[in-house]
Amino acid sequence: MPKLILPAALRRHLPETVSEMDVEGPTVADALDELMLAHPQLRPVLFEGSELKNTVRVFVNEEDIRSLHGTGTPIQGNDEVLLLPPIAGG
Repeated sequence: MPKLILPAALRRHLPETVSEMDVEGPTVADALDELMLAHPQLRPVLFEGSELKNTVRVFVNEEDIRSLHGTGTPIQGNDEVLLLPPIAGG
C-alpha cells in the first residue's frame, strides 16, 4: 500500500503526531483527497481552491510529479508520496 509522507512543516498543523499515512487511491490526486478527508486543516496549507498551490512540491519515490503526470501520477505497492509545503525563511 502506498504511503503519504508528512514532513515536520505539515505535522505542526495537526493535533496529533502523524508522520505518514497509508493511502489506497490509485493516483496522487486520490491520495491527496484521502489526506484532506483525514486532515482537512491541511487544505489551506496545500491548496488554493481546488488546485494544489504552485509552491507545494509532491514527489513519488523521489521524482517530482511535475516531470511525471502531475496529480494524475499513478501510485501503487510500496510507493512513497512526499509532500513539501512552502517553507519561509531568511
